[in-house]
Amino acid sequence: MTDAPVRSICRLCNLLLPQEPIMVLKNVPPQIQYFPTEAELATDRGSDLVAYQCQSCGHIQLNSPPVVYRQGVTSTTIYSKHMLTGRREQVKDFIDAHALGGKRVLDVGCGDGHLLGILGELGADAIGVDASEVALGIARQHNYRVHQVYITHDVVIPDGPFDGFVCYDVIEHVPDIRDFLQGITHNVVTGGVGLIETPSFEKVIETNRFYDFMQDHLSYFTVDTLRLACELSGFDVLHIERNRDEENLTVIVQKRRLPNFGIMRAHQAKLMEQVAQFIGEQRASGRRVAIWGASLQTLTLSSLMKLDVAYIIDSAPYKQNHFTPVSHLPIVSPQTLHNDPVDVVIINAPRYENEIIEQIQRDQAFKGTVAVLKGDGVTLLSGS
Repeated sequence: MTDAPVRSICRLCNLLLPQEPIMVLKNVPPQIQYFPTEAELATDRGSDLVAYQCQSCGHIQLNSPPVVYRQGVTSTTIYSKHMLTGRREQVKDFIDAHALGGKRVLDVGCGDGHLLGILGELGADAIGVDASEVALGIARQHNYRVHQVYITHDVVIPDGPFDGFVCYDVIEHVPDIRDFLQGITHNVVTGGVGLIETPSFEKVIETNRFYDFMQDHLSYFTVDTLRLACELSGFDVLHIERNRDEENLTVIVQKRRLPNFGIMRAHQAKLMEQVAQFIGEQRASGRRVAIWGASLQTLTLSSLMKLDVAYIIDSAPYKQNHFTPVSHLPIVSPQTLHNDPVDVVIINAPRYENEIIEQIQRDQAFKGTVAVLKGDGVTLLSGS
C-alpha cells in the first residue's frame, strides 16, 4: 500500500503492530504548533503520517517519534472563555469529590501553567511539571511552582508524593504510554486520585474526520483503550466518559491498593510454627497423624517443612500409590484409615472440606481427632 516504516511495537500492549497501516496522509504539517514566519517559508516542508491499529488491544497509534516543541507555545484553552469555564467547573468537581482542598495536586504537562492558577484558586496545593523549559518559563512569570521533568517510571518528582493529579491533553503525545503512567503512579500516594483527559477517537470514527490525525498525537484513545492503559499502569478506573459534545474522553482513576505481602510472609512463619507444634504435640503423645488432601496446599507446605505424618490421604486414584514431590510422603486411599489407622487426621483441601468431613464420618467411621488447616492455623473439629 505504501512504503511504510518498519514494523514496530504497540505503544500500549507491547505486541507487534501489523504491516498494513490503517491510514496514510501525505505531506501533512510536521507539527501543528509550528507556524513559520515569512523567512521560514522556503524551508518549510510537509511529512507523511502513517497510522496503525494494534490487532491485539485495538489501540490506534503513529509509528513515528514524538514532536518536540521549540516555540514558546501557550495553551489555546486560555483564549476560549467557554473552555476555561468548563475546565474550571470540571476541576472543581474533581477536587470537591475527592477532598483535595489543601492537598498536593500535580499538574502533569502543565505547559504555561494556566491550570495551576485554577487549581490554586480552588484550594489545592498545586505543583506543575513539564518537559518544555520554554513553556515553564511562561509559567514562572506567573509565579507558579513548576519543575522541568520528563516523566518515566523511575523518575522522582520534586515536592511529591502527591495526593492527586490532573493530566489534560498530554497522554496522546507520549511515546511510551505505560512508562509515562507508571511514572505518575509512583509519585502518587496509595489511594491517590487523578483526572486524565484526551481527545476521543470514537468521535473521529463517527464523523470520518481523517484530518484529525496529526504528527503531534502519537496515540488515539477510545474508552476501551484509555481504560486499558490506566489499568495496566497501576490505576483503578473509577469513572470514564465522553464529554464536551463527545469530543473528549475523561477518566477518573485511583492508584491501586496492592496486597501487603509482608503480612503474608509473617503469617507463613506463624502458620508453619503452629502446624509443627500441633503435629509435634500429637506425636509426643504417641499419636499417629495423617493429612487428608494431596492438594497443592499440602504439596507446598510439606515441601517447606518436615511434616512428621504417616501418610497423605486422597480420593483421586491417579495420586494414590505415589509420593508427594520434594517431601516424598506416601499418598494413599481413604481405605488406608482402616488398614493402617492413625489417631489424627488434618484436612487440608480448601473447597472440599465439608465433603471430606462427611466422608470421614460416614464412610470411614473415623473415631479419632479431626482437624482442619485454616488460614489462621489448625482448628479441631472433633476429638482432643
